[in-house]
Amino acid sequence: MMGMFRQYFVIIGNAFIGVVFGFAFFYLFLNIYHYQDIRRGSYIAVNEDNSMIVLDKTLERIQANIDQFQKDNYQGTMDYSKALLLNLKLQNCVNAFQNDTIQDLRKKTYIDIKDVYAFQESYENDILNDCIVTYLYALSDDPDQSFDDPYIIENKELLRGYMDTLLHETSYLKKDLYDNSSYYFTTDNFSLTVKNNVKDGFYEVLSAYNNASKFLEIISEWYADGVKGGAV
Repeated sequence: MMGMFRQYFVIIGNAFIGVVFGFAFFYLFLNIYHYQDIRRGSYIAVNEDNSMIVLDKTLERIQANIDQFQKDNYQGTMDYSKALLLNLKLQNCVNAFQNDTIQDLRKKTYIDIKDVYAFQESYENDILNDCIVTYLYALSDDPDQSFDDPYIIENKELLRGYMDTLLHETSYLKKDLYDNSSYYFTTDNFSLTVKNNVKDGFYEVLSAYNNASKFLEIISEWYADGVKGGAV
């Protein structure tokens, strides 16, 4: 009798182990299929895309405005030390738009969802944190009034609202990208959604880049008006 019970327990134990291993292999293959789906992407000649060309032209205009500041022969109306400080801030912002992620994307004609995720991260880290927040937000929230220019004073609320909009521009996309990293049954509809997220997500982030560059251009135009007057 004891031997029979022992055999039953062995059979039940083996069956349980089999179920565990079966589920583990099922989950492994499910993840592999899901990984293949999220690797699917879209053919986009990034550097030749019209939106990227628009961004480049905007950055060229911003750079031209920054270059109005003549360090060795300054005759502008803005205080020289303020002009020099803001020149450095604006130049650092332009450099942020040429970050490593966007430079890598420019070389591609096919992008996947990992590229979109990295692109969105570059918008948050390089454009928002390193440019908008670090260098420009103080213009709209300046307790010591170091930039007490009439333009800034008159447009402070408008500038702050513009920046607050930029800060939240790709937040929905980020949630969507995180959702796509979850593991579940792969379907044709899901595969199509991932493909759409690649293309739509890329253009959403690129649009955010363009919006941020337009804001930077507004600041650079005000800056150029305040510093030009010297030799060019």
